[in-house]
Amino acid sequence: MLDHDDELDDEDVEDFLPLTFTDEHLDPIKDTDYELTDEYNLQNHFSLDYMKRVVDYYDEINPISGKRKRKWQTVKHRFQRVPNPQCITRFRKYIEAGGTKKQKMNDVDIYVYDQFEHARHNFLSVH
Repeated sequence: MLDHDDELDDEDVEDFLPLTFTDEHLDPIKDTDYELTDEYNLQNHFSLDYMKRVVDYYDEINPISGKRKRKWQTVKHRFQRVPNPQCITRFRKYIEAGGTKKQKMNDVDIYVYDQFEHARHNFLSVH
């Protein structure tokens, strides 16, 4: 008879798994993409879609005057998670690059995991 209490749970196994290269690479202390301008940014993680909406809203032009439609205070009121106007410049850089380094690494991780699952499902060798 098997004693199931002696078996390891998934949570116990995770403690014994080694860190992968991606876990080591995503260290926010070593990566310049994660340098925070102030403590307020500590809780803010913006999606690429959110950054596009902020920049589009900020850059919208008044067709009559040809000038920007909104002041920073209006943008700040609508998108309260954006702490300062310097974030708009950073958002433009991230949008042009296709996202932050963290977002790109997460996309690669998801793709590789999906390929791994597909290979396992089709009984292909994985190495």
